[in-house]
Amino acid sequence: MLERLNRLRLWAGVDRPVFYVAAGRAWSLLSGPITILLLAHFFTPKEQGYFYTFASVMGLQVFLELGFGQCIVQFASHEFVHLRFLPGGALEGDPRARSRLISLGRLSLKWYGVMALLVVLGIGMGGHWFFSIKNDPAVAWSLPWWSLSLVTGLTLAILPVGALLEGCNQLSFLYGLRTLTAMLGSLVVWTALWGGAGLFSGAIVGLAATLMTAIAYAWGWPGLLKELWRAPKPKGETISWQHEIWPFQWRIAVSWLSGFFIYNLFTPVLFYFHGPVVAGQMGMTMQLVLSLSALASSWTGTKGPRFGMLISQRRFEELDRLFFKTTAQAVVVCVSGGVVLLLALVFVREHFAMGARFLGLGPTSLLVLATIVNQIVSSQAIYLRAHKKEPLMWLSLANGLMTGLLVMALGRFYGAWGVCLAFSLVQVAVLAWASAVWKHCRRVWHQPDAATN
Repeated sequence: MLERLNRLRLWAGVDRPVFYVAAGRAWSLLSGPITILLLAHFFTPKEQGYFYTFASVMGLQVFLELGFGQCIVQFASHEFVHLRFLPGGALEGDPRARSRLISLGRLSLKWYGVMALLVVLGIGMGGHWFFSIKNDPAVAWSLPWWSLSLVTGLTLAILPVGALLEGCNQLSFLYGLRTLTAMLGSLVVWTALWGGAGLFSGAIVGLAATLMTAIAYAWGWPGLLKELWRAPKPKGETISWQHEIWPFQWRIAVSWLSGFFIYNLFTPVLFYFHGPVVAGQMGMTMQLVLSLSALASSWTGTKGPRFGMLISQRRFEELDRLFFKTTAQAVVVCVSGGVVLLLALVFVREHFAMGARFLGLGPTSLLVLATIVNQIVSSQAIYLRAHKKEPLMWLSLANGLMTGLLVMALGRFYGAWGVCLAFSLVQVAVLAWASAVWKHCRRVWHQPDAATN
């Protein structure tokens, strides 16, 4: 019996990292309805709109981060293929690769330290101005917003450690930690809502998650942290941000900035043109759809470091087999989950008063369709970026601009229907473009004499 279950697990592609990620996503799907029930119970419709719009506005941090986290993962994976971790987290192996990896870690800590300060001051003030324009005297939003800004800055400050570990393929530890953090976060937010924390709940759960993550890093990887915090620069070769990272990063940055308009613009647009109630419906529905997307992407998102290692070793046939298998698994999970989500939405809207807090079946179906399409595009992007290149930059830019323009135009006149229609139409068009780019790059980059760097 156990042998059959193990064969089924291997056939389904559920290795340990995928299991941890899927467990975390499954927990989100199970705990999400409880959170939604508590939000609907303890928040007024207007407060619900502010709660979700807080999160969308905080997404502006991508304009400061500029995709550096993705660069850390890709560059670390190409160096770590020549290294290994000793007990306690110290690095051992090729001196050149070790020196470059440590220099990457130190650079990333400095970068995110500055970004954390800019998020607290820049986005904090920008968000305060935005909410002041549509100020509602019935909602006390100012102090909760500044609390969330401060906690987000703290979270950013420790983000590079996780990105470095991910690039070093320490996925079981990292995703196991994230699953535990997600569980803790749910318990904390439920307690906060029940205790009357209101809009402070977002900051409270963020602080709890950040503290737990920092403690886990200090406990599990003291050797690595000591290497990163030592004052002298590592002897030997270092990674040059100007000559190596920046040519890749600025393309990633364009893609990530475009991503803001693809996902984080929906709720603020509806908040501005149609008020916090409709914005709250969009935010709550998007929470479910994004949870489904995150669950499906467990199969592909965990493979980025492995892709990078296979590319560094030029094992392209194994790379392609892994890509096709995990992409198919992600799409199957997303389609199946989408059907279940829509059926559940119909049931809730027909039998429970809180069903009015969600979007209707039509707009939600469009969101699910776009999410299924995005599973394929996302998998192609992970595959290509593992080469330390970003050929989808112009596609991402066009995607972001077209989605943003259509969302603002259709959302203004047709509300949630217009926003969801704009999103799905653009994503279907993007799939055709992304597939053509993927096929071309795969053919050219994998020639026997093609350089991967």
